[in-house]
Amino acid sequence: MRPNTRVIAAAFAVSLATLLWGASCASPPLLRVSEVANAGDGTAVRVYGVVADIRLYDSGYTSVLLADHVTGVTVQVILPPSRPEAVLGEISIGDLVLTKGTTSLEPAGAAVFADRSAVEVLSRAAFTMSVEFLSAHWRLFEFDRFNISGRISTEGDEGFHWLVDPVSGHRIRVTPCEGWLSPYANARVLIDCTLIVDLRTMTIYLKAWAVAPFE
Repeated sequence: MRPNTRVIAAAFAVSLATLLWGASCASPPLLRVSEVANAGDGTAVRVYGVVADIRLYDSGYTSVLLADHVTGVTVQVILPPSRPEAVLGEISIGDLVLTKGTTSLEPAGAAVFADRSAVEVLSRAAFTMSVEFLSAHWRLFEFDRFNISGRISTEGDEGFHWLVDPVSGHRIRVTPCEGWLSPYANARVLIDCTLIVDLRTMTIYLKAWAVAPFE
């Protein structure tokens, strides 16, 4: 039986609201990524957003790029040299996370210097990343590998498979299209994939590494 996608979307919204409400019961203030620039320099804040990039530097610092899950606005979160391998093992591209730290407003852009180990996963990529969000902000995820869910469709261009957002109707092409994607036509799936940008043909598609039913 296929799941009711509207119920799933509503349940995710309620779960997110519950998590954030619980987090908002204590100080410092809870902000979306797009609100950080207005918080003032040196302000203690808590910020939530979608992980778009993770980089580990020779100095031991880790930089996590968070994106607003609605507007795509980004902010750098700098984690101090404290067991970075543990942090990298806990979060993944596409996860919705909450971090606590102090703002730094520089000409190059806003940043948050996070407290040690102050990163909490609110929702995994499978439940956070939508085809609609990815289609609007694909530049943030060029050549990134992540999990995303949606409905497999063969409607439209002949020979192609598409991952479709069951709520908004947005879609993005998926390859490979032979063999093992075909049994999932019109089914809701979870795909382990990499976002590919082919500059020769000016196309964007998901290269799938694994696919599984997603209930």
